[in-house]
Amino acid sequence: MQMLAWIPEWASALAIVALGLIVAACWRTRRARVATLCLFLLLLTGPLVGSSVREFRWFAGAGDRRGDVRVVFLNAQDPTAVDSRRLWTEIADLEPDVLLIANPGFIAPEWRRMDAPDAVFTSMKWLSPFLVAVRHGDVSLRTMSRRDEVRAIAIEFEPDSDPHVAEGGGGLRRIAVVDMPSDWARPRGVLMTRLLEAIAKYEARTSPGFDLVVGDFNTTPRSPSRRVLGAAYRDGFEMVGAGWGATWPRRWPMLRIDAVFVNQDRQVSIESVRTFDPGQGGHLGLVIDLAARQPSMLN
Repeated sequence: MQMLAWIPEWASALAIVALGLIVAACWRTRRARVATLCLFLLLLTGPLVGSSVREFRWFAGAGDRRGDVRVVFLNAQDPTAVDSRRLWTEIADLEPDVLLIANPGFIAPEWRRMDAPDAVFTSMKWLSPFLVAVRHGDVSLRTMSRRDEVRAIAIEFEPDSDPHVAEGGGGLRRIAVVDMPSDWARPRGVLMTRLLEAIAKYEARTSPGFDLVVGDFNTTPRSPSRRVLGAAYRDGFEMVGAGWGATWPRRWPMLRIDAVFVNQDRQVSIESVRTFDPGQGGHLGLVIDLAARQPSMLN
């Protein structure tokens, strides 16, 4: 049944229209045909409303605003050495303060051979299967999970070495980066529960609370497994996203499987979420702009 969550609302709308035309063609009287078409148009209300809210985000604000801190995430899907060098052009234009890449492939060794990334980022670290780079200061990386291909790491910002992120970003201290397995037959609810268990164990050893949970979840917004994140985390795209928001497949994006979740109890305000085309790989990336949370928002 979880496969139904992978069917976009607009696809079900097309199916309803096609079925309505077939049924109407089978009726001999004009009144019956008109009544049948009206009934199927009424059935379209749900899919069309769902598409507007979950997929197209017609009522979202501008998704292009620059915040105090810009976080960029991409599942690069192990690019070659040549593609890794080309990818830098797309990344540099975004001017990220924090760069998160899942499955970086040859990115780390190739970028270290280039002068440009070193001139932008003060720190670039790799912890399989993630690469993390920051424009100011330093970060530490810790593995939280590799169980059953649920891969997740914790990024801890050094509070004394990065005032731009820690203060200008409204207290950004910790990010969880996730890469869930792409096998659609795996039970998503079980995998998400295991991810939360790994996060809880890490918080028990350190301190509670992640500002952001971002990554490739390989689930759609309609998937019940996303609700496992609970009331503390909200889908950033549903809050301030603009456009369609789909991230996969890259050439003809139809599904929003890459996402960012914001902890409402932390000192981070999310300004905008939008996608970008890295020019290679199978996913669109995410551009996430953050700002200092206003005191009134804490009440």
